[in-house]
Formats: sequence, C-alpha cells, structure tokens
Amino acid sequence: MRRAKIGDIFLVETEQGNRYFQYLGNDSTQLGGNIIVVFVGTFENGSIDVAEMSSQPIEFFAITTISLGLKMQLWRHAGNALPIEHCHILFRDTNDYGNPELASSDDWWVWSPNTKSKHVGPLVGENRKSYIGVLAAPTNIADRLKTGK
Repeated sequence: MRRAKIGDIFLVETEQGNRYFQYLGNDSTQLGGNIIVVFVGTFENGSIDVAEMSSQPIEFFAITTISLGLKMQLWRHAGNALPIEHCHILFRDTNDYGNPELASSDDWWVWSPNTKSKHVGPLVGENRKSYIGVLAAPTNIADRLKTGK
C-alpha cells in the first residue's frame, strides 16, 4: 500500500454513487491526523475527472487517518490533483462532549491546523462556522459520506 500524498483524492462508494475527498495535510494539534476536505455530491464512475474535483463545492473539512481507511477498505485512491486552497480552516472541540447534563456547551476551543488551541467559551460569530476537529475514526467518515450523518 502506498503512502498518501498531499493532493491525493479518494473515493467512497455509496448506493447513490461515489463520494470524494482530498488529503490536504496533517494537523499536529490532533495527533498528526490527516486533514481532508469532502466535496459535495455523488458521481458515477468516470463521470468526473479527478483533476476537476478541486473545483467542486466543499461539504466539510475533517481530521482522520487515511492509511487506516485504506487498510479497512473504506475508500480507495482515485488520483491526485492540486490541493484546494485551505488557508482558513477553523476547527473546534469542547471538553463537555458527552456530558448528558448539558444541552449545549459554553466551553469551546478553536484552532487552525498546526496552531495552538484558543479557548473562546461560547461559539459566536465566525467560530460558529468552524468544523468538528476531533480525530475521527475512518468508519465515521465513511458513514457520514454514505448517510449524511
């Protein structure tokens, strides 16, 4: 199995068609996890040139382990293209995750890849547009691409 390179595009087969994501880099803030961008839409085999994938609308950014997803056969390599511009990705996390006594947290942390986390308290303004920044299991990424959840 070859090692993933920045710009690599991977596909996940779903009942509706293929879903695609691109490897953008690593985030030392989250154990060196692989930052990916998932593109909107499903495509039939051969219906899109992977070099054109970076012009597709973005659904979300996430952090996962690409090599484990390959090993588990959750996705496969589809090609390589210039990575999309990702100069302002903002991730978020909270220590309140999983606390059944809280309906919502006022204890959020935000960061850009490879920068120190900053405590912001409640999510307001631009921070509300941040993406979940925990290191997601490859199965969770594949499930989200297949089901939307």
